[in-house]
Amino acid sequence: PLEAAGIHSLGAAIDATNLSNIEFGQPTHTFDADTIKGAIRVRESEEGEMAWPLFAEKAISLPVGSLVIADDEKILAIAGVIGCEESKTTTATKRIVLESACFEPVSVRKTARALGIHTTSVARFERGADPELVLVGAGRVVHLLEMHGWKRTSETTLVGDWVDPVRMMEVLPHKLNAFLGTELSEGEIALRLERYGFRCLLDAGSMHVRTPPHRLWDVDRVADLYEEIAKSVGYNNTPISLPMIDRGAVPSEAEDKKEIIDELLVGMGFYEVITDGFYGNGLFSKLGLPESHVLNQHVETLNALERGYSFLKNNALLQAVSAVSKNVKRHFFHIKMFEWTRVFIPNSTAENGVCSERKLLWGAVCGEERPGLWTNDSRKSDILFLKGVVEELGTLLRLPLVLEKSNPQSILHDTLHPYRQASIRLHGDVVGILGEIHPDICLRFKLKKQRPCYFEIDEAALFTPSQPLSYQVPDATQPLSRTISFALPQGLQAGDIQIILDRFCSQSKVNDIYPFEEDGQPWRSITYEVRFRNADGTLSADFVNNELMKMIAAVETSFGKIGVYQR
Repeated sequence: PLEAAGIHSLGAAIDATNLSNIEFGQPTHTFDADTIKGAIRVRESEEGEMAWPLFAEKAISLPVGSLVIADDEKILAIAGVIGCEESKTTTATKRIVLESACFEPVSVRKTARALGIHTTSVARFERGADPELVLVGAGRVVHLLEMHGWKRTSETTLVGDWVDPVRMMEVLPHKLNAFLGTELSEGEIALRLERYGFRCLLDAGSMHVRTPPHRLWDVDRVADLYEEIAKSVGYNNTPISLPMIDRGAVPSEAEDKKEIIDELLVGMGFYEVITDGFYGNGLFSKLGLPESHVLNQHVETLNALERGYSFLKNNALLQAVSAVSKNVKRHFFHIKMFEWTRVFIPNSTAENGVCSERKLLWGAVCGEERPGLWTNDSRKSDILFLKGVVEELGTLLRLPLVLEKSNPQSILHDTLHPYRQASIRLHGDVVGILGEIHPDICLRFKLKKQRPCYFEIDEAALFTPSQPLSYQVPDATQPLSRTISFALPQGLQAGDIQIILDRFCSQSKVNDIYPFEEDGQPWRSITYEVRFRNADGTLSADFVNNELMKMIAAVETSFGKIGVYQR
């Protein structure tokens, strides 16, 4: 039998255990009795404890809490997994100790996976062994050895005797037939279950089923019995039909808003993408962040199959610029993409004790805003384009989304161009950010001639209840407007000037931007249009001119020291 199973003879003691395993499915193990020091105990491994598994070159460290069989000095076997070299039987063995047990499947599986060891014993125990076969398997080994000259010299010792819990479950044939779509009689159901070792007791239209010991590990509810019947009938032989639905579900307000946002972005040329929820340190290092940066804190997976997927993502920008890079490498230069996703922020006070999740919408653009036009319009998809996207979202959702100067404390501040980024606010709270990807990051992703831009907004902010529609009666007379220009050095934002102008007028906006050089340094000439309400038609030109002079004085007082002046 051993040769038929492809197992080589390793001596009478080991051959007997292998044959018993083949015949009954009950693993057993023999120890050289002369190598055992003191009493044999079944216990959990301790911190730093070592064991020397069979066929291994040296001793290995065991995970704390692994079930082991040990004497007073050493570990004799890793329970349910493998024996150890220091207690193995050899051709010189004169006395043996025979061990037979039933170990908990999950414990065996965890230990075997942690050690990277797979044996026939593991294959049996991790699927659930039969507790009633422990003595049967041991008795078979004893019988085989006694047939070949060995003699039993002591009584059997029981450690942790097992008692059958007598698990009974009630099966109602009409519910089973409704679940599977079959028309099986009570007798046929009982016959099919008894083929698998279940014991059925019929009593006045009800059926009680007793789970056999070897199935206690995986059959503990009525649904498991339904599955056994389905396997007996054959999945392909059960009726295939869709369940009856009385009525459809009305989309929620959040679902409606999501569809509106999707349609807006698709209409502006965006494509929805799906990125991974994981990345590795190799990709993350391309951000070039210092070790003290908050983004270096990740929830790390300990059992990742690939090192490139060992971190749960704590930001969406990394995979956004990675997606842009992959498209550019394939010569797709005009890119607009968006994704609904979530990021995982390490947080020991969160409900799960590990991290908190933040849902968000992000988008990335690169290349021309509207490629392929017959007019050869080569306007780029830049942060002004993203500004328009945010404004369109605010208008469509009736939310007061506004852009303000970026906060240096933002976790993405260092990943964006220091002078080409802005915070997105809703009711005074920061709910997102937009900006141009930092040039250093672009170089690390080999985007030498590209200037991709990125935005993200919290999903909760977008799903905030919309403001009610209102109508404001326009003034009977047109407002008075003037234009005023200032020269700004590199690094000063146009919005900083606009904040001061808004103190004196009802509305201001940027009309024109003209770059120029002064003393070899890049400057910009910003032209603003300022408006003054004239509701009753009494506003005079002299008043407006005086307000303009106040504006100029206020701007030069605040920024004159860094070179700002009126042009």
